[in-house]
Amino acid sequence: MEEKDPEPELLPLGLAHVAAALGNDSDRQWVRDFAANNKSQSVCEFAQWLDNLGLKLQISSKSN
Repeated sequence: MEEKDPEPELLPLGLAHVAAALGNDSDRQWVRDFAANNKSQSVCEFAQWLDNLGLKLQISSKSN
């Protein structure tokens, strides 16, 4: 997502791997719905907007 020309179609693929590793059936269904609704383009646009402001979108695991 930090590339000059991000590939939004890769986001659902990455999320599908996360859902397979950490989630359950409802998480995998959520990813399928996310991909079907083309929401990844919006996330990429959001990340670009943050980048223009000098900010970065980051995901990290929660500490327990």
